[in-house]
Amino acid sequence: MSVAPSSETARNWRVIGASVRGTSHVRTGQPCQDSVYHRADLSDGVLIAAVSDGAGSAARSEIGSALAVRKAVEFARLSILHTSARLSEGYLRDTVRASVLLARSGLQDEARRIGANVRDLSATLLLVICSRDTMAAAQIGDGAVVVSGESGEYRLFTTPQRGEYANVTVFLVSRNALDSLEVKSEPTRPARIAMFTDGIQNLVLDAATDTPHARFFAPVFQWLESQPDGSDHSPALEELLTSPRVTQRTDDDVTLLLASSASL
Repeated sequence: MSVAPSSETARNWRVIGASVRGTSHVRTGQPCQDSVYHRADLSDGVLIAAVSDGAGSAARSEIGSALAVRKAVEFARLSILHTSARLSEGYLRDTVRASVLLARSGLQDEARRIGANVRDLSATLLLVICSRDTMAAAQIGDGAVVVSGESGEYRLFTTPQRGEYANVTVFLVSRNALDSLEVKSEPTRPARIAMFTDGIQNLVLDAATDTPHARFFAPVFQWLESQPDGSDHSPALEELLTSPRVTQRTDDDVTLLLASSASL
C-alpha cells in the first residue's frame, strides 16, 4: 500500500488527509497516483489545501500529482504571507487562479528537467483557500469539494468536471486545461470542508444528482471532531480508505481530505 498521510491541528483548523493505492494498482504493482497536501499554519485562521488525481494512463503521473498540490499550496501560502492586502473574495479568487497556473508551469518545467513528455505528468488539481470569512476554490478535472455549516447540511462547493465519455476528464497539462479552469468563491467560512478525488466520488456523492451523502460525511466528521488535539489521526483515515466499505465500490486510488473549523 502506498500512503501519503497528512494530519494537523493548527490555528483553528483540524485537518487530516490521505491518499491510498487502489486495489487495481496493488494488483499491477503501480504506485499511488493521487496526492494531497495542505497548510493550516498561517495567521488569521487561513487554510490552504489541494488534492490531485494522476492520470492512470500517464507514465509519471504520481510525480505530476505530488508536484501539483505542493506547488499550488506553497505558492498560495507565500502570496498570502507577503501581501498587505485584505484577504477579500476577489483577492482569494485571484490567488487560487494564479496558484493553479503556477502549478501548471511547474509541471511543464519538471517535464523538461527530467526529459519527459509533459503528458506523462498528467494530473487533475483541486485547490481551496479558506480565510476568516471567505472561501475560494479552483478546479481542473474531476473530484469535488463538499462543505457544511454548523447545522451539518452538506452541499457541493465545486462540481466534478466530467468529460464526454466515462472516466475521461481534463488534466492540468491538457491543451484545453485553462478553458476548463473553474474558480468559485463565496463570502463564507464553512464549519467543515471535504475534498476528494474521483476514486471515492461515487461513494460520497449521489451519481444522478451530485448530492453529498450525509450518511458518509456526518460520521467521519463526528469522528474527527471527537479526537484529541495533537494526536496523529492518519492511520484511522487510511484504514477507512482501504476498508471493504470503500474497496468494494472502487478499485481506483482514493484521496480524502477533511477539515473542521473551530470558531474564531
